[in-house]
Amino acid sequence: ADGLGRRRPAGAVEPGASPMNRVKGKVCVITGAALGIGRACAMRLAEEGARIAAFDVLDDDGATLVATLAAQGAEARYWHVDVSNEARVKAAMDEAAAHFGAIDVLVNNAGISGANKPTHEITEAEWDRVQAVNVKGVFFCSKHAIPHMKRAGQGSIVNLSSIYGLVGGPDVPPYHAAKGA
Repeated sequence: ADGLGRRRPAGAVEPGASPMNRVKGKVCVITGAALGIGRACAMRLAEEGARIAAFDVLDDDGATLVATLAAQGAEARYWHVDVSNEARVKAAMDEAAAHFGAIDVLVNNAGISGANKPTHEITEAEWDRVQAVNVKGVFFCSKHAIPHMKRAGQGSIVNLSSIYGLVGGPDVPPYHAAKGA
């Protein structure tokens, strides 16, 4: 309760406490974890005490991330996961849950920009690859994380997007469409 006798909502942060303390000991699956925003998410969540399941297709960078986290005292493991492959996503989610004992948080970060050329020059295969990673990947990861979260009675899913989900531009049309999906 606060100083006025009111109860705080579930998940509310105590005054003076770090809002990130809520991930201490939680298992966070991060897609596209090896580089960029995904790596930054993994580093920050681990710094706050989360256990990290890093999913990516960049194996060397994924191994480097996990080694860096381990050197800082974090518990982390890497899985090679193409998020556009539902069977691989399901297997990795199940493996991560078995390894860590749960899945508490999913950060859907994996994404690709695709071909940077005008719409009339993009092939169907180029279009489909971006949609498969950026749209279906979010669906597959969420679909296969949710059963683990339901068993735990809780969970959080964070979906990253882009300003290009709101505004268009002359470059990478498949990316713009995927981020607006």
